[in-house]
Amino acid sequence: MNEVKIPEQFILSPFLKEDEKLPICIDIDFTEAIKITPLIFDLYDKLQIEALKPWEEKHKYIPIILESWKSTEPVIASLFENRDRKKALEPMKNMVLLFLMFLFWLNDRPVPALNGMNADLKDLKIKPVNVGERLDYILSIPNHYHAFIQLQQLFIELNKKYAVVKQQE
Repeated sequence: MNEVKIPEQFILSPFLKEDEKLPICIDIDFTEAIKITPLIFDLYDKLQIEALKPWEEKHKYIPIILESWKSTEPVIASLFENRDRKKALEPMKNMVLLFLMFLFWLNDRPVPALNGMNADLKDLKIKPVNVGERLDYILSIPNHYHAFIQLQQLFIELNKKYAVVKQQE
């Protein structure tokens, strides 16, 4: 299997690291792909690798993201309840990346970067209030309970906006 280097704009520890490689497997099932590497399709787009562009069919793919959040949220809650921040980090990282996919795809575009995304967030028409500041907080300490609470609220708020968009389209 071929691999490529992760674009510099997406390197942000602990989410994606400099030494990580991105597998090129364009025929992979969507649900499996986002479990292995959330943002895989956004990364392919940035690298100009011809692959699925889920933001062009948001109503087909956003429900899968929401289903993944719905099944993972109680797992993360349980880990924090047991004060296991170490084990909570991996699912939190994945869910933060899924939230970013949800946010940008709802606006019909791929996630452009993890580094310095505040300028891109300002251009989004559909977004929760103060999403930039809230994401900065979550990205800085993803394995803290308060980051989880903030992420829960962001999912709730954006899901409400998504419901409105579905009604209008």
